[in-house]
Amino acid sequence: MGYKLELVSTINRLEWMKAHYDLKDIIFIGDGIFDYIAMKKVGYSIVTNNGDIQTKKYANYVTKRCGGDRAVAEAVMHILNKFFAGFDYNKDLSSEDISGEWAK
Repeated sequence: MGYKLELVSTINRLEWMKAHYDLKDIIFIGDGIFDYIAMKKVGYSIVTNNGDIQTKKYANYVTKRCGGDRAVAEAVMHILNKFFAGFDYNKDLSSEDISGEWAK
């Protein structure tokens, strides 16, 4: 797809985010033992149901699903419902409403 990837260690993640974005504009999804460090500082945070206990304390939303069981899809739907006015999860999508492989 041609997207440039930048790998950032857990310890340097918060500094990297500060250098590239306004922290209040970040939605952070994590589950690891040190993810709470970023979750305390960003605008909104999500953790998977089987995420670290400490991390769950700082999350704005905990998914009902565990990582590996469509937790990210659940988190995306939560983000769409919470932050995008007019999004209707229950609306039937036609092929004209979507693009890419899903439309085939």
